[in-house]
Amino acid sequence: MKRRIFALAALVCVFANDGYGQRAAPKPAPPPSLLGKLGTPAAERLLASDSSAERRRGLARLSALGSPRAVELLARALDPGGAARGAEEHLAAVRALAPHVKQPLARDALVRALSSPAVDADEGPLSDWVQSAAALALARSQDAAALSALGRALRKPGHVAELTEQALLAYPPLDITPILRVPGAPTRELCRALGALGDRRAEGYLREIVRRAAPDARAAAALALSRLGSEEVVPLARHWLRSERQPVLLVAAAQILAERAPGEAGPALATLAENEGTRAASLTALLSTDGQVPAPAWLNFESAGVNGPGLLELFARGNSWAAPRLERALAAPESAGLALHALSRTPGAYARARLERALKEPKLGARAVRALALRAVRLGEQSRALTERLSTALGSTQPAERAAAAFARAALEPAALLADLRSKDAYVVRAVARLAGSGESARVAVMRLASEKDPTLRVALASGLADPEAATLLPTPQLLELVHEAGPGSLLAASALAARLDADLLPLVRELLGSGDPWLRAHTLLGLGVASAPEALGLIENAYQFEPDRAVRHAAVVALSRRAEPVRVRALTLAAELETAPDVREAARRALSGQRLASGVSGPETAWLELSTNPGLLPQELPAAQLRFGAGLALPVVADADGVVALVRVDPAAVQVRLALLGGRVNVPGARP
Repeated sequence: MKRRIFALAALVCVFANDGYGQRAAPKPAPPPSLLGKLGTPAAERLLASDSSAERRRGLARLSALGSPRAVELLARALDPGGAARGAEEHLAAVRALAPHVKQPLARDALVRALSSPAVDADEGPLSDWVQSAAALALARSQDAAALSALGRALRKPGHVAELTEQALLAYPPLDITPILRVPGAPTRELCRALGALGDRRAEGYLREIVRRAAPDARAAAALALSRLGSEEVVPLARHWLRSERQPVLLVAAAQILAERAPGEAGPALATLAENEGTRAASLTALLSTDGQVPAPAWLNFESAGVNGPGLLELFARGNSWAAPRLERALAAPESAGLALHALSRTPGAYARARLERALKEPKLGARAVRALALRAVRLGEQSRALTERLSTALGSTQPAERAAAAFARAALEPAALLADLRSKDAYVVRAVARLAGSGESARVAVMRLASEKDPTLRVALASGLADPEAATLLPTPQLLELVHEAGPGSLLAASALAARLDADLLPLVRELLGSGDPWLRAHTLLGLGVASAPEALGLIENAYQFEPDRAVRHAAVVALSRRAEPVRVRALTLAAELETAPDVREAARRALSGQRLASGVSGPETAWLELSTNPGLLPQELPAAQLRFGAGLALPVVADADGVVALVRVDPAAVQVRLALLGGRVNVPGARP
């Protein structure tokens, strides 16, 4: 019996040992693929080529391989004198390394690209893009060593720290400890980033900076603590205002009080406004109080500079301290129109009543008609006084009054817009045509444009080309004529031509994409977004790759969002992950989620411009302009007889203006903010 038991135990042991031995035996390594054998040498040959395109192909191939040798070659390409030459190839190398950022060689190369870019890569916006893409790749990894490297970059004041700050805001770290533990003096950028990230774990670190660091870092740390909701900053601000003399600390203290205790901010802001070095910061803080703090007595529209329109909106609220200053602005020709526009944007009975009184003032009447129309569209307030005034102003003998009344009626009544686009009164047509950027009104405008001979009316009616469907109504020869005229309607014409891309138009479209004018490149890309030709996608992708202008890249992303090809995801993913401009990166992310992005014309806002005329000009030489909201399409407009250009339902982005002169000669001096 014992022999049987021993025999059975031995048999079990044999099977057990056999099974254990099978599990423990190492698996044979998979044989190298043909791509692994041949890919690296082929990529090395491409890197040694004299052709930039070939070298970029080599970088992309190495990234796809991802082997240790491939990553080593990519990292070496970014070394001084390496295979990457110029900003485009440095950017391509950074993009190629980004997927491998957790490998030490790749991470170290990206840190070098961020901190000390190669001298030959110093090519303006593209050089910035190289550094920004490196920072974004490091931040996106969430790797502790990468975050430590970004923490070191934040402690080097200047442009690199700013790019690092933006990268961390694009990819907020799950753990900020690696950033905080890096030795080195804190900087303004570091404190600002910690405040914007909103991570309460940074509070203790920021408090220490407030006590011990240099003045600019102390100020930034206090503002960051305020953003984190700390209750300590208001007493700190009071203390600084009593005992400190450093301007940067006084500005920070005033800003904190303006945000957290506006009732106490007035004297501090007034003191800062007296000093030329701190005046701009004081005014910015004052505007943030929304009228709760009276402006210094001497502060007016002229002294406010670029903040003048914002200051007028404070005056328009009708507070006891503000009303007299608003009246002074309304009495001055250079500020009256903008003051009326400020009233059109300001809710409340005071602003509406003041506009209605202005209807009866000879110097303000026509502008007040437009302002009340803008108010009705933006705030939804109807005015009986405006309705009564329109009935008489439409028949006025004064061109400016007729234009203002026609614009106001068209803004409020779509049927009136369609009728006025067919009017024989040129002043009326020019005033309402700027409202014809979409829908049925755009089709009516383009149909009239096809047969219109008057050059100023042709410019005004070209606004209908902003609607892609309406643009199809204009024959190609006429679009070509508009493009070659290079007038205010040429950009929309270029977009419409790109939308018709075919074999005949392909050479012209390539020429437009290579133009030195970034507005023209952007409009061509927006047109390609709706083109049916399959070549359109490749043109858009290639245009995005190394485009130096942010607005043009935004146009490329918008165009990609409108394409149906699945492969568009490739370029959108690149933009969503490593694009340096935050608005372009966000647009790419929305496009990846399935949104079809708009061209940036329509929106909830209103706009008001006044194009001054030269007294020496002939009557037919009217001021005209291209108005571009953000990175969208540029609308051609002709000013009314009094120089006013009013718009409703436009994008809230900042407007850019290019001036032109219609008549015997054309003058297009270029864009200005």
